[in-house]
Order: sequence, then structure tokens, then C-alpha cells
Amino acid sequence: MGKKNAWHGVMAACACAALLLGSCGKRLEVLKTDAGPSSLAMDARGRYLYVACEGSHTVMAWDLKKRACVSRAEVAPGSLRLYLNRDTQTLRVFAQDARRLYIFKGPSLTLQQSAALPAEPSAWVFYPERRMDVVTGAETNKIYSFEAGTPLSPLDTGQSPADLFLEPGTDKLWIANAKSRSLTMVHLEKNQLRQTIPVHANPIRFQMPEAASTLYVLCTGRDDYPASSVVQMVDLPNRKAGLTYTLGEDVRDFSLGPLGKYIYSISPQGLTVYNLLTDASLRLPTGRDPRCVVVSPDGAKVYVSSRAENAVYVHIPDKSFR
Repeated sequence: MGKKNAWHGVMAACACAALLLGSCGKRLEVLKTDAGPSSLAMDARGRYLYVACEGSHTVMAWDLKKRACVSRAEVAPGSLRLYLNRDTQTLRVFAQDARRLYIFKGPSLTLQQSAALPAEPSAWVFYPERRMDVVTGAETNKIYSFEAGTPLSPLDTGQSPADLFLEPGTDKLWIANAKSRSLTMVHLEKNQLRQTIPVHANPIRFQMPEAASTLYVLCTGRDDYPASSVVQMVDLPNRKAGLTYTLGEDVRDFSLGPLGKYIYSISPQGLTVYNLLTDASLRLPTGRDPRCVVVSPDGAKVYVSSRAENAVYVHIPDKSFR
């Protein structure tokens, strides 16, 4: 487990089966993957796309310039989540059910480390000043910190911590407490909980545009409308939750375009693009059972994993939506 797969004909099997289709006047490219693609990660240049495939227990590295899979690695079975350190091109793969962490050097997917975790992880961040990894324990309602591999004392969080966000240039770590309807802020240098902010509903995912001070929080499941999903903006300098933007029902994941002008959300109904400046929206059909969405650094392409179709769909929205 964990070492690079030496399957026969790997490069031939990874060859890109790309199709250009019409989708409401938009071009659509389809990248065929291993079974059950879920989590996605992309490098800062938009050259390499990493795909976690839960049905085959593999991770794939796609060279988008060559439109081909260039490497593949095996991991433990179960739910998988990817995190890419864009500065070092280090890919962390969490096998959540197996409570295992894999660290690969991308895009070759050379295994650097494989380690057991103290709890089922749901999110990760890296604090570079102290070479500290921080992971959540969704079942234990704690976060666990490891400084250069040495574990520190765990900290209690709200119920079901679902995502983490490290405020740029600081030691302030934000935690989305999915069942507490709150965000918690931790000072990593002191390993102390410092502040809790209530939010609109159950927070499950963070996003933040580059060079911005507003954190976007995906919240789902209000009591009066359980299927509803909104993005709530949090003003980090003032530590206040503010405006909400309604996305519709059953949103599973979201991503932001350049400067935070656009929101890309996925649900069982497909991919929806929201222009926050004009309040216009565009629905694009995508593969069945979409699981994750990422946007290229220039905002020109949107990548959606389709678990049911063993594919990643590449959308190119109209210029008014990118």
C-alpha cells in the first residue's frame, strides 16, 4: 500500500479520453479516471490536477497540458480527501476510514511518508512557521497538532469539526463546527482556543480569495429548511459573520473564482455558477453524483469530479461567469 502503482500499461491506461461536448453553448471536456473519483486538488499554475478515486483506492496525477495521467498511487480503502501544499508540491492524502495519512511528492506521487492518525480526520492545514500539521477529529470533536511529527496536546472544538482554515500570515486557525453552527478560532502559537462566532447554519467548508480579508463559509441544513445551502461572508479583521448568499438545495462543495467575484457550487442537480456582482446565475449539467469542484487559477476552467461516471468534467463557462 502507498507505493506507486506498477500496473502494466499504466501510461496507456491513463491516456486521456477527452471529449468536447456542447453544454448550453459551453465547451465540456471529460477526463476518464479510475473508479469513484471524489476529492480534487490543483497546483498554483493550473498544470497538475490530483484526483482521489475511492472506488479503486488510488490517487491520480493529471498533466493538464499533456491531457494525460502521468502517475498513480495506491492508498487504503475508504473515504479520501486531498490537500496540496502549493509551495512544496507536497500532496497529503487522508484515508479517513482507515485513519491514515499519506504524503506524496507531486506530480510523480513518490511516497514520502505513511502514518497512522489518532482519530478519523476530516480536514487539515499546515502552519509553516513551526512546520506544524493540524488535523480534525470529526468523531472526537478535537483538533490534533503535530510539530515536526511530534504530537501536541489536542484541543476541544465544537461538534463535528468539518473544515479548517489558516488565516494568511498569522497563527489564527479557524474551525468549522458543523453541528454547533459556529466557527472557532485558535491561536496555534499558544495552542489555545480564543473565540467562537455563531453562523447562519451548519458550516462545512471554507474558501477565501487571494489577497482578501473575507472568509466564505458554506453552511447547510437550517431547521426550517433542512436542504437549504448558503455561503456566509465572515469579516476576519472584525471577527463578524455578515451577509449570506443563497445557493439552493443540497450543495456538496463550492469553490471561488478569481477575486471572489464568482461562486461555483455543485449539487445532485449539477454545477451552478453565481456572479456576485450582477446576481446572475448559470446552471451547467455535469456528470452524475458530483463530489468536488475546483477552479483553475485564471478562472477559465472549472473541474468537477463525477463519482458515478468515473470522470472529471471540465467546464468552460461564458466570459460573463469567469
